[in-house]
Amino acid sequence: MIAAGIQAHRFHLTSSDGLRIACARWDSGGPVRDIIQIAHGLGEHVGRYLGLVERLVKTNLVVYAGDHRGHGLTALPTKNFGDFGPGGFDLIVEGMARASLLRWTDRVLSGKQQAN
Repeated sequence: MIAAGIQAHRFHLTSSDGLRIACARWDSGGPVRDIIQIAHGLGEHVGRYLGLVERLVKTNLVVYAGDHRGHGLTALPTKNFGDFGPGGFDLIVEGMARASLLRWTDRVLSGKQQAN
């Protein structure tokens, strides 16, 4: 559970094969110090990282994360937990790369310069 006042802004990214990837963004609403993207491990989901998300947001970091295909809220509609599908690993990597573009956009909107 995340502390009161820290809300997840939920959204979906659509992968190149049409799968809707469940994603979230958290921020403190204050000045942005930097932007982090979390990639969970195999057999996990973003919900396991909420304690970390809370600690990061409390230090004015913006956090993005998504449930990979076959995991968490992305797998929930089909109940295909643990199943990446055809070409799944490559599509996970593609999805992470697409999600990282959101960090670039967020940096421009928040006035942060890209350090890496």
